[in-house]
Amino acid sequence: MHKLTRSIWEPQTSKTLNYLDSILVAPYYFTFVMVWVYMRHYLNLKIIYSLFTEFKTIGPYELDWAGGQFKCELSFWITLILLSSLQALNLFWLFYIVRIAYQFVRYDQLEDERSDGEDEDEDETESEGKKKVGGAKGKVGKKNGLAVASNAARR
Repeated sequence: MHKLTRSIWEPQTSKTLNYLDSILVAPYYFTFVMVWVYMRHYLNLKIIYSLFTEFKTIGPYELDWAGGQFKCELSFWITLILLSSLQALNLFWLFYIVRIAYQFVRYDQLEDERSDGEDEDEDETESEGKKKVGGAKGKVGKKNGLAVASNAARR
């Protein structure tokens, strides 16, 4: 179920459409949200509901190590906890998906906050390193990820 939504709606397609300023961004994102909600929330909640209504009624409900039958109270709780944890994680991601959709509708801005995070951090580090030199026109290099002013700039 999760692999299917990932393969159909690859994030690279969405990013490509966004970078090209395509008019297909809004319909594509709307379709993505609808598929996401159906595949990752509706179906998952239906499966969790079936644990309470059908888990004990279909097949033998017993723990039989020799016969390979492990459907018992313990397996019910393990399955419920794992599927509920997955649902909680999906709700976390849905929050961010809806937030991006809200920003697009309200501010006409469709931006993935994760996309350029590392590049911005490097630019900020370099600019902070240049400011710490005190306005001198020295070279600012990187050593172990930190901006370091050269000896000529310190004098």
